[in-house]
Amino acid sequence: MIAVAPSFHDDNYTDKEASKFEEDFCFWEFAVQNYHNSGQFKLLSQIYEISYPVFGLPEISHNLDLSSLPPFTCNFVGRLPPDYHTDFLKLRTLLLSQPKVKEMVSTTYRKILYGTGDGVNHKKVAEITNTTNGIFLFLWLPTAVNKNIKTPITRFGCVLKKVGNPFSSNSSIEWVVCTKDTINLKEQPQPNTFSGMTRHGMLKWCKPNMYLTQAALGYNHNTFFLLLYLLKGITPPIDSTTREWWEIYQKETDFNLGWFIDLAIQTWNYRVK
Repeated sequence: MIAVAPSFHDDNYTDKEASKFEEDFCFWEFAVQNYHNSGQFKLLSQIYEISYPVFGLPEISHNLDLSSLPPFTCNFVGRLPPDYHTDFLKLRTLLLSQPKVKEMVSTTYRKILYGTGDGVNHKKVAEITNTTNGIFLFLWLPTAVNKNIKTPITRFGCVLKKVGNPFSSNSSIEWVVCTKDTINLKEQPQPNTFSGMTRHGMLKWCKPNMYLTQAALGYNHNTFFLLLYLLKGITPPIDSTTREWWEIYQKETDFNLGWFIDLAIQTWNYRVK
């Protein structure tokens, strides 16, 4: 059997080594990248030239005409500030490259959702809203719960520092907001004030470096175990070395938006696998 993919998880190689048919399994990694405003396809040590630009490559996405997008998406992007277009296209490409992700734009062109569907029982990975309250990126991330939920996930909004692009992985986050609704910046806590809690005991507004601590506060260990698997690839039982790592790491959560986008994508792939 030959498996061809952009990358393989460490578990794939572990399963291969454990199989008596190990020699009959081949993992081939490929990549598509920009080259002189065209494309290159790399497979193993071979390189194949692509004689035309390839949509979605970060290096050339800013040269694309928005009319090449689906009409509803084009209308949504057209309402964004021009400075946001390139980073939006990069983020859109990243989200749509995940398994089973579909793009859904509201009829008002004020909301764009990425997931399996818009219903209550559908899985979601990200949502972007553009309303009078501002432009916000929402991500579905692990959360605190007070009951036995196998995969505890909920919707978080990202409030950036004053100078920031809501789609750029390099933007710095000011607040992570646990909410099912829109974000009202007038509700953000003042220094040394309390933001209120969700019904599961998590702060509604928390600083990025407090997110992991808050998310793992539930009455069971499901969120803690989920985060350990997503961040470190570790499953129970948890040894003392891992717990020591967690005590340090949870207080050093990255302030970059890219860290949270990556966690949302890892969470998505865990849920749909």
